[in-house]
Amino acid sequence: MTFFQTILIPVTAETDEFVALKKVIELFGEDEELHIHMVYIITKASWNKITNRLRLSKTPYRSIAHAGFQTTDKSNYSDITRNYPGITIHSDSIELSTNNEELLTYVFNHKINLLVHCKNNRTVPAFSSNIIDVDKIAHLSPCAVLNITVSSLLHPIKSILIPIGLTIPERKIQIAILFARHKKAAINLLAILDNPGSDESQKKIEAFYRTYKMLKECGHTPNHTILERSQTNEVIIAYAKRVKIDLVILDPAKKSFVPDFIKRTYFNRSSPDSPLQILKIRSDFTKNSQFL
Repeated sequence: MTFFQTILIPVTAETDEFVALKKVIELFGEDEELHIHMVYIITKASWNKITNRLRLSKTPYRSIAHAGFQTTDKSNYSDITRNYPGITIHSDSIELSTNNEELLTYVFNHKINLLVHCKNNRTVPAFSSNIIDVDKIAHLSPCAVLNITVSSLLHPIKSILIPIGLTIPERKIQIAILFARHKKAAINLLAILDNPGSDESQKKIEAFYRTYKMLKECGHTPNHTILERSQTNEVIIAYAKRVKIDLVILDPAKKSFVPDFIKRTYFNRSSPDSPLQILKIRSDFTKNSQFL
């Protein structure tokens, strides 16, 4: 599978980088060339930003966990590279502000194709600034973001769900075909019509059947479903869980004006036991895309 050759795994107090690494190896370990960037995230506390501005402190706060990051046992990585000669592992660190601009810069500078984010079972304080905005990364870069949980290791990708919008999702189709060929995964299409008979619904149906035709011509006839209700990512994910989909490919959410501490609380309440894996990728990405 050559679609993803340069992969980033962020390491924070709330991620499980070793589960993410195992998932990457499960999916892409047999590739001839694969670069994995283990990036340790150093964050500033919001209160320290104020003191910095007041010139009371010139040394940015770094998370306590960073001390552990600096002494990560490299033998874990050497075992992987020995067993998988096509894999090269790079260790790096960046200081991340709440707008995630530094992470975006890293993604562009290192030509990252995929970011794999695995939430661990620990709960961190809601006011913690150590948050990675995966939707922003997927929206403002060509990089896809794979959200997984610890439980995902027990669930290989054997079924894929592609929700259909107003246009043919070409990048999502390419990824689904790769998984279908290399992992023997079944492809499922989903169209959600919130106003059947409207011009928008007609465009969705047209994109739906054109996507079906493209996949069938490639030798991967998909299962297909049309629902009548409002289309949101929450509805799609609920459907995917109900029919036991392994991987759902979504568009990244648009900019949210919800405060970070509220997003943190919601993030902590999400089930770490869910086996559903969510890949976010923007089919219509251009260099002029904006996070709106």
